[in-house]
Amino acid sequence: MGSSKTVKTLALAVGTVTALLLAGCASTPAPAASASGSANALYKSSPALVKIQAAGVFNIGVDTEPPLSSISGGKAVGVIPDVLAEFVKRVGMTVKINAVATPFSSMVPEVQSNRIDTIAAGMYNTPARAQVVNFTEPIVYNPGTLIVAPGNPKKINGITTASLHGLTVGSYAGTTLLTELQALAAKDPSIQVKAFTTAPLLALAVSQGQVDAGYIDQVSGAYFLKQDPTLKYQVLTNLAGADPKSATGDCLPVNKSDPQFVTLFNKVYDQMKADGTAAKIMTSNGLTPPASFYNLK
Repeated sequence: MGSSKTVKTLALAVGTVTALLLAGCASTPAPAASASGSANALYKSSPALVKIQAAGVFNIGVDTEPPLSSISGGKAVGVIPDVLAEFVKRVGMTVKINAVATPFSSMVPEVQSNRIDTIAAGMYNTPARAQVVNFTEPIVYNPGTLIVAPGNPKKINGITTASLHGLTVGSYAGTTLLTELQALAAKDPSIQVKAFTTAPLLALAVSQGQVDAGYIDQVSGAYFLKQDPTLKYQVLTNLAGADPKSATGDCLPVNKSDPQFVTLFNKVYDQMKADGTAAKIMTSNGLTPPASFYNLK
């Protein structure tokens, strides 16, 4: 009798374990699709993103334009790198975002030649640029403005020949801002234009009195002053001749060969704006109120 009970007990135990295992298998959820799996691989609609995923590296050109972008500890930081990091995650890519230090004036040629995949910088979608690269929708609206000595001793009130007559004004190389100043100087030779390699150097030049005014994007002008209150300049607003907000969106340029990249990015970024992610990115980088930087109104 003792051996019979033992056999029954073992059989019962085995049956119970088997039932539990089967139940466990039945209730265990299916593993999530990997980044390269069909469920999450939205990037596969873009040939360029497929190549980037295969290489494992997303190369982005970065200039020194905080808080939009800069390089810290070898990594890209700022609004646009944060948006790109969220984008690659949402489309199912598992890549390293590689920051490539790139002068602003070289960014479009670098994208054209596929030496970089896109940029992290404040770039407007102009007709001349749009002939050679494709642009996404704006990530940040960032109008140009003037920074001047405290108290505005030259009484500058516009980006016009009348307001800048006889003054020395600076901007930075490769920007539409510098081009606009040069066009004004062509009309009025009394306006002297100086080009600087980066926005921080332009801000420093205005602070030190090397130029009477600096034509700079509004985000950078306000940010530099907030980061370093010892800088001696003020940011002007409501200037005559300033471009409307709708013409001052900072967009991502990508190679002409892949319009699908643009379509996918625009769709994902619209989702980021709708679900509050874009607002969090703006706020974490000091751009408040955030909606004013990614909405036209």
